[in-house]
Amino acid sequence: RDYLDGHITNDSQHAKVQESYDQIRARSEVVLCEGTGHCAVGSIVGAGNAQVASWIGADMILVANGGLGSTFDELELNRVYCASLNV
Repeated sequence: RDYLDGHITNDSQHAKVQESYDQIRARSEVVLCEGTGHCAVGSIVGAGNAQVASWIGADMILVANGGLGSTFDELELNRVYCASLNV
């Protein structure tokens, strides 16, 4: 709600995510970040999974449900969204 009311900005979220990631990275050989749901989860506050990966320069592995048809459609939709953010 604070984001929607303007109390939290996209820039402040980006800075907090970057600072936290940098602190963890400084103490670790490998950092594995796991997002939940699809690539745009969190986009209502400007911090979707793919956006956060872009902020920290992370590569993403897309995991799809089994099957055909809608599985490929969803995978392509997420792939294109990630590509738009250079992830």
